[in-house]
Amino acid sequence: MSKIKVVEFEAKHVREMDLRPSEKERLDADPNAWGNIDFLADRGKGGTIFLGDVILGIIGYLEIWPGFFEVWAFPSIHVKDHAMVYLRTTKRYIAAIENTFKPFRLQTTAFDDDLHTNWMRFLGFKCETPNGMKNYCVLRQTFNMWSKTYGK
Repeated sequence: MSKIKVVEFEAKHVREMDLRPSEKERLDADPNAWGNIDFLADRGKGGTIFLGDVILGIIGYLEIWPGFFEVWAFPSIHVKDHAMVYLRTTKRYIAAIENTFKPFRLQTTAFDDDLHTNWMRFLGFKCETPNGMKNYCVLRQTFNMWSKTYGK
């Protein structure tokens, strides 16, 4: 079995990875996508998850306000074959954010389907939009807002 390693995220990793068709479709449709990815690489923190020499996915965060973090991810097509490795690594990454920064809120959005709902629940996030956010992305799809809150 190949070894997992996480390296500092660089924008080029998104271009080099085998994106899932849904993420590729959204990136291709968004005229601001690559500028936003460059922004995340420059201003946020992220890790690219390698399984051997294959990019399994990318996860990162951007601190919006002190203690308030937007968490983001780009899974590759290889996640389906290594879902538990990806999810365990992601769960450890989120735990590191929690332990390091003691946030009062983590949030992220995810496509509204059973796969993403199950993943987000596994990661300990709660859905804040049970009816979905309609017309959310460039493709006008339905997404949900997920969060983990701490304290009050």
